[in-house]
Amino acid sequence: MNKRFFKFKDDLSIKTILEFLNISEKIFYEYNSKNTNINDFQINQFSSLSNSLDDSLIFLNKNISDNLKGIKGVCLSKLLSKKHNFKNNIVIPSKNPKLDFCNLINEFCIKKKNKAEFVKINNSLIAKTSINGSNFTIGNFSRIDANVEMEIMLL
Repeated sequence: MNKRFFKFKDDLSIKTILEFLNISEKIFYEYNSKNTNINDFQINQFSSLSNSLDDSLIFLNKNISDNLKGIKGVCLSKLLSKKHNFKNNIVIPSKNPKLDFCNLINEFCIKKKNKAEFVKINNSLIAKTSINGSNFTIGNFSRIDANVEMEIMLL
């Protein structure tokens, strides 16, 4: 989740996630160390598997093995057929990790409002923070939003 576009409504702890997904602490601790404090551990971002960070929540749709060396943060993962105890990772068991991940984003995040200032040129609105190259024209009733770069390439 890109922090430029989204922000958290409230703090997100493991306990909050467990409550939202209706997963008991007993089930959580069947997969995790008893030393994991579900009240204090805060999720600060949603990430992909390849970009996981210590304070992020990721999901893994495949069944996982005991070896999760490359994964950081908290991992929503498919339920395992047998109980595991992951020593170096925090795992939240889920029947549908991708769906739960999306539902958590929808529930706990809001889209940041774009507060760009616009100028009117030829009946078009152009954000002051857009970057306009040379040798191009903008048609009537167009809108160019913030952080857009435009440039013409001549072939």
